[in-house]
Amino acid sequence: MIASILCPGPSLPLTWRSDGTLVIAVNRAASMHAADWWAFCDADIFRDSPAIGKPRIFTSRASVDRLRKRNYFVEPGLLSDDLNLIDNTWRTFTKTMAIALAYHLGAKAIYLYGDDQTEAPDADGVMPRGANRTPERWRDERAHVAKLQTFLDSRRVHMERVIGTA
Repeated sequence: MIASILCPGPSLPLTWRSDGTLVIAVNRAASMHAADWWAFCDADIFRDSPAIGKPRIFTSRASVDRLRKRNYFVEPGLLSDDLNLIDNTWRTFTKTMAIALAYHLGAKAIYLYGDDQTEAPDADGVMPRGANRTPERWRDERAHVAKLQTFLDSRRVHMERVIGTA
């Protein structure tokens, strides 16, 4: 199976075309494209960026609890807390959560779109409230992705970041 992970970066509309693969939207990308799964860590993403269609939700138990305290009742398709692979650091960022989900669902190839790692607004021109897009944040995320890459390589799962120019 091939998994397309849609990150909300500015190059997303330039690089990704629906191709019938498993689609996992990261954060606000779910409000830009229909997806099979919607991965998010921050409960505010759910409140502020409604998804297109009805994707299954992949988030943490803590996010579900925060949403319920705000009277948003969500039924996750799967909780990140229930997946065990390498160590728990992959739960730090939504993109790494989406990669772990793709692996868990059986992907043999994972392609990341809109993964621009920039301080720019998202593909739809919106800068999410409270977004952390510092160079330090991207450095930390890249370190977590590298750890996942090593794990995936050892299991013969291909992962590739599709680069576009916004």
